[in-house]
Amino acid sequence: MAAEQCRQGRVPGVQGHFETRRALSCGQDKPGWENAGMDWARLGVDAARTLVWPVTILAVIFLFRRQIRELLPHVQEAEFGGLKLRLDTLQKEVKESPENTRRRLSSEDLTATRLAIEEQLIELSQVRLGFDRHRTLRPEVLVSALSDKDVLSESVAASLTDYFWITDQLLRAPSMDDNEAMHALCVGDMLFANVRHRYLVDHLVHDFMGHATWRPPPGEPNKYHFWSAIASEAPEFDYRYEVLTEAVRRFKERDQRAEMPLPTLAEFVEILKFRREEIRRVLDLPWGTEAAARMRDQGRNWNWPEEWGHIGWHGPVVRPDTPFEVEKQFFLTARAIELYSNRLSTLG
Repeated sequence: MAAEQCRQGRVPGVQGHFETRRALSCGQDKPGWENAGMDWARLGVDAARTLVWPVTILAVIFLFRRQIRELLPHVQEAEFGGLKLRLDTLQKEVKESPENTRRRLSSEDLTATRLAIEEQLIELSQVRLGFDRHRTLRPEVLVSALSDKDVLSESVAASLTDYFWITDQLLRAPSMDDNEAMHALCVGDMLFANVRHRYLVDHLVHDFMGHATWRPPPGEPNKYHFWSAIASEAPEFDYRYEVLTEAVRRFKERDQRAEMPLPTLAEFVEILKFRREEIRRVLDLPWGTEAAARMRDQGRNWNWPEEWGHIGWHGPVVRPDTPFEVEKQFFLTARAIELYSNRLSTLG
């Protein structure tokens, strides 16, 4: 396999190329993925002290359960936003969980991650480079084009190129080692998160320029008009306050006259709470009959808070207005509120 060749230094140019990629390197202390795995396992334990999104922690713990088991005897406790988790208990739970041992990783898992990254790359290319009917189908060329335009940093572009090469070798191999697959999946997830963040920021900046919802008519209370747009468009930036903050900063760098009153994190949570209650109202409307459809047509649009004053636009609270989508948006909005509220309590 390519990883075995890398360990033994038989792949021309690979050793030096990998030394600059900590996550994708042939380690000096341990061969192949093993040393990188210990680095990522330590990252998972360190991240447990600081990261806001628990799902990220659980993903790292699952993907590197074997390496983390090796570290756990030396680390008894980790902090999750001030709360202490007994890692020795978690070790036992992870080890004994049937879900972790019943199913082996496969090339399909790796392919799905690859395709998710490549989907983000094409969407990022469309936002930043425009439409091109002759655009190449090779992701490496997309990465190069985005790097040339300074959309992706050189280090991210190099890591993506390395990742594509490594996963190509793994997918061509007659069999796949679980440990190598887990490392590749974790690295892929982190690269996906990086490209996804970049896409969301660029997409939102593009939205600021072209979407009238973000621009208040003359004389309207700018602050609350902007807040109404945040309430409506939160799914477009995955409910991420960090994406909103970076997009506003970048847009103001382009247009210093732009009035975009960024809410504080506490105010952002209040906006999401308003959104949640509006979705709850729509969720409680009747479904299924002609009379119900008429009631929904009348009640599915935003009812802005009186204290926000006159907001000169309105539209559906959830798009598309289907039972599953309304339920999903209610769930995601509520989860974002809880996660950011946890951060506020930690900062407070």
